[in-house]
Amino acid sequence: MFGLPAVLLVLVLALFAGGCGGVDNASSDAGATSAAAATPEDLRQVAVAPPDSTTPRGRSGRRARVPILMYHVIAAAPAGEAYPELWVPPERFAAQMEAVARAGYEAVTLEQVLAGWDDGAPLPERPIVITFDDGYISQSVNAGPVLERLGWPGVLYLTLRNIGDSIPEASVRKLLRAGWELGAHSATHPDLRTLDATGSERELDDVRDELRERFDAPVDAFCFPAGKYDASVIDAVRAAGYTSATTVDPGWADADTPRFELRGCGSTPATRRTGCWRRSPRSASATTVRRTPAAAAARPGSCAAPGPARHAT
Repeated sequence: MFGLPAVLLVLVLALFAGGCGGVDNASSDAGATSAAAATPEDLRQVAVAPPDSTTPRGRSGRRARVPILMYHVIAAAPAGEAYPELWVPPERFAAQMEAVARAGYEAVTLEQVLAGWDDGAPLPERPIVITFDDGYISQSVNAGPVLERLGWPGVLYLTLRNIGDSIPEASVRKLLRAGWELGAHSATHPDLRTLDATGSERELDDVRDELRERFDAPVDAFCFPAGKYDASVIDAVRAAGYTSATTVDPGWADADTPRFELRGCGSTPATRRTGCWRRSPRSASATTVRRTPAAAAARPGSCAAPGPARHAT
């Protein structure tokens, strides 16, 4: 069975940024381990933890269960930042990636994962997807070199309005040349459930067309802003030509997961409570609790990382 070593699960829970928009009132989980609480011992334990299982290559890639990790700003959160959980200092990010690599994992794009599930295309023995929401210069300056040293790609879910302000177009191109996958995260980061047909077309269809034309890259993956979606939003995303969509619903993704409801693993209280990382993927898929509209609205717009995050390096 494909699963994370127990000590790696602890590290991921302690260190990885929460899902886009946050989940289930993170501040209320008094017992949760914060990013600042991680210690060198955590990293040492992960470094020596042997993989407990593997995903065979080739056609058996159809059976791969894959964690999708979520990041935002790769920089130290400034004092008074409203959403510090969306920030990861560069040295912490580098340590996380090295620990994940030593635990036997290899990052791939979401496109590669879908090809493995659908066509049996080869996948690493232990695939993992590293995603970045919104588009910030720190993702290029601080995360890009770390992944490049490991020979890993990332997946950039780009919000159209962030180009030029939060991340230069040249930086996006640099990431794509390094093998990153480009996905869309809307034009202005709205609650897609509230839009009429015209607004939906602007945030979904027009964004995909512009990103494809501007960067000469496929843009087939979508990430729901703030994790907010419903059946009508899924229909609109599919109609716009996307082939998958990532949520912040906690859990593992596998070939049986609906393509427009791909689950992600982050360090949110909901993830900890439902055992997303603490049980086998098979158990997690059966016990994961989906986000409720109330939880989704608890911290509206936080994925946009307001204030200094828009210019973080």
